[in-house]
Amino acid sequence: MFVGISYQFFNFDRVDGTNLRHFGQQSKQFARELAREAHKLSSDKQFKTLFRAGKIPSTLAQRGMIRQLQKTLLESVTSTFDFHKRAADGAITTSGFTSRRKDPEIGPRAEFSNLHIDFAERTARYNTRPMRLLVKLNLIFILVFGTGIAASGYFARTFLLESARAQVLQQARLMMGSAGAMRTYTSKQVGPLLQAHQAQINTFLAQTVPAYSATEAFNYLRTDYPDYTYKEATLNPTNLRDRAVDWEADVIQTFRNHSDQKEVSGERDTPTGRSMFLAKPIVAMEPCMECHSTYRAAPAAMLKIYGRNNGFDWKVGDTVGAQIINVPMTVPLGIADRAFRTIMISLGGIALGTMFLIDLAIILMVVRPVTRLSKVADEISNGNLNMPELAVRGSDEISQLAQSFNRMYLSLVKAIRMLESS
Repeated sequence: MFVGISYQFFNFDRVDGTNLRHFGQQSKQFARELAREAHKLSSDKQFKTLFRAGKIPSTLAQRGMIRQLQKTLLESVTSTFDFHKRAADGAITTSGFTSRRKDPEIGPRAEFSNLHIDFAERTARYNTRPMRLLVKLNLIFILVFGTGIAASGYFARTFLLESARAQVLQQARLMMGSAGAMRTYTSKQVGPLLQAHQAQINTFLAQTVPAYSATEAFNYLRTDYPDYTYKEATLNPTNLRDRAVDWEADVIQTFRNHSDQKEVSGERDTPTGRSMFLAKPIVAMEPCMECHSTYRAAPAAMLKIYGRNNGFDWKVGDTVGAQIINVPMTVPLGIADRAFRTIMISLGGIALGTMFLIDLAIILMVVRPVTRLSKVADEISNGNLNMPELAVRGSDEISQLAQSFNRMYLSLVKAIRMLESS
């Protein structure tokens, strides 16, 4: 089989080709068959032992195998050299190839040395510059890491936005609790203290109203949280600044229809963009009736300021309004964006660091050994048969490749030297 392959690809009287590309393809196929047969032959333990000792095996089969290898190497070297020599002289036509017999004055080593030089010069125009292994692996790493980071960013963005919304709502609940505490403090402590003074001066003091105190206290709090607004929206307020607008009236009606519901939150569109809100119901209690039952029971000083048309006819236990805190969506979006940038920068830095460590490992474990093997193979292809064997360390695939290459190299050196001495 081996001689037949050699005969088919290197007896140019029988090969029909049209250009050097066709010959290159045939040469590659022959080289693969040559390497495979040489590897099989060099793997034979008995033959390898006798071959390295410089002894010819005694069995007829092994002698015939060596003669075939000698004949094949000699024909391939001389015929290939002759082909490229004639290609350089312009003697080859598209109708077919012709070959000359081996010149006895040209030794196998000289032909083998000149073969690579002429072949490289004549086929370089058909070759493209190969992409380095490390570049290919880095492109794969970039694709994999990029896909992973993009997917992580997508899910992280959604999670961070929900987390930011929850954080803003929690802050609004704390502010709402602070406003409720101010209402209670005013109703139980500030109001009773000011009532006597209010009667003496015959002037209504707004500081005795829990809603007024809560609103004013929150306005001071806005100096630190300017994006948050607070309002005690009421359907029938004494102070018209507290009258509920359409969407606020809808929220109050929700509390009226569901008396067990203690909180409502959501989003809405505003002229300045989307906004979040948190609302809690305001239920009329017994102390509220002093000012809001009927205008006849209300303090005269209050009627003098606010009149008798608004803020009356409340009933104990009715939901008369709602505490509402508004927050622009830019607040949670800003929180989410800052966290998202931090995460993406961290993931990018981790990915780059990981790629650097992987590249370093690939260079040390794969690229350098393969580069050494490639340089030795290039020297051998140029006719330098005095190269030392590759160092074999470990038992991984690269080490096995180096070991197989050393066996093939030793077999080739022995064969060439036997051809020179014959």
